[in-house]
Amino acid sequence: MAIKYLSAEKKAKQKRNRIIITVITTILIITAIVLYLIFNTDFFRTKRGAFIRHLQTTSNAFDTINSIQDKSVSEARKNKKYYLKGSMKINSSANVADSNILDKIRINMIAKSDYKNEKSNMDISITSDNNEISKISVIRDSDYYGIFNSDISSSYISVKNEKIGQFLSDIDFSNAGVFASDLIKGTKFDLTSNLASSIVDFEVKDVLEESKLQKKYFQKYFKMLKDVSDIAYTKKANDKVVIDGVNHNVTTYTLSLNEIESANLVKSIVDKMTQDSLTMDFITTKLRMMNLSEEYTDINSLNRKLKQFATEYQLNPSRYGKLTISVSEEKQNNIQTVIKFGNNSIVINHIKNNNEELSIFKINNSSIKLKKEDAKITMELKTTTDENIERSISIVKQKVGSVNDNNLQYNYNIKYVNGIKSLDLTYNEQYTFGDNVGEIQGFKDANNVVILNEFNKEQVKSFVDKLKLKINEVYISKGSSIGVSLDPIFTF
Repeated sequence: MAIKYLSAEKKAKQKRNRIIITVITTILIITAIVLYLIFNTDFFRTKRGAFIRHLQTTSNAFDTINSIQDKSVSEARKNKKYYLKGSMKINSSANVADSNILDKIRINMIAKSDYKNEKSNMDISITSDNNEISKISVIRDSDYYGIFNSDISSSYISVKNEKIGQFLSDIDFSNAGVFASDLIKGTKFDLTSNLASSIVDFEVKDVLEESKLQKKYFQKYFKMLKDVSDIAYTKKANDKVVIDGVNHNVTTYTLSLNEIESANLVKSIVDKMTQDSLTMDFITTKLRMMNLSEEYTDINSLNRKLKQFATEYQLNPSRYGKLTISVSEEKQNNIQTVIKFGNNSIVINHIKNNNEELSIFKINNSSIKLKKEDAKITMELKTTTDENIERSISIVKQKVGSVNDNNLQYNYNIKYVNGIKSLDLTYNEQYTFGDNVGEIQGFKDANNVVILNEFNKEQVKSFVDKLKLKINEVYISKGSSIGVSLDPIFTF
């Protein structure tokens, strides 16, 4: 009987242990699930909490800028002299000219560069059926950049690399009608008014770099959104957004403020920023890296501009309109942020998976797309003009060879669209790094150079307007000589 009793007691004890282990395991599993839901999903978050969480990750879209940079090549260009040889041809076109005419056109380029000594020059030759149509020479000599074409001028037309923003504003570049100006104009913001002190070659990663400590510190500005009323936040499950032609099923969280609420929020954020020396020092340091004018890099000056903006917003909130911010998440990743204020909108898209990363930045009618797929990089600039004409340039770039083997080569497929007209081109370039690049020409003859910055605003404007007319005339004439009907480069 004793043996049977002990056996029963042992079985009961084993049963209790199994129950205890089961309970503990269940508790651990539930705890793990709850922790996962808390830290990795929006299950326990309010609409406001989920919105703030995803909004803070919007800056991840800038990671694509770093991913498309080739550090070894950029370092080699800065530290070594190099010789570059490039060739471009037209593959196909629509509403431009017959293919048998375009097939004969070639654009050949030879360039030499010495970054350390701030010297480079480039010769571009345009030929048709092996006959040269035109030749363009471009020179950089220290702070001076010049271009020469004998059909246009008998002198190098150059600019000094200082007060570039003011210079572009003086010549009314935003209304030049060329693709770059239309792209800027499409943003509907004045991006040429005394913004840049000079154009510098800066490292994008340094400008975008933000330490973990800094990220944590700047979270306090996002936390200010917690003071906004709960009713300002909405959630839309099973929403749909289209990014780069692909449909995505998302959950969208939106903050909507009326004009007065928008002005008050902006005022609160600006007050907190301008009273925080660490924040202002961080911002002005980043702007200084891009060599912007003192108007933006001096803390006191930037403080005044921000306070003036906040004050104007409060005094005239209808001028800036309502503020709406939406974040759309797919699989707990913020793939789209939309900011709308008044008639303006900013859209930031970011998708990353496996070996592919995509970012699209859109301001009103203009957008920039950056995409990396393994070794293939795609860049696209697109805008819609005031006349509702779509203009775009798409560049697909692939790298062959390496700097170390001194056989670096890039192959490009380029598509240019201007309304109903389009061109498909291929461009290939080969780099040779080393000291044996030959003479790099500079501005030897000072009498043969026109420096536009040295003239007053009226003189520069008059000269540039005449220059545009001359370029249009030569461009159309050269096209006509080979049977191609071309539209003017510049519009007025």
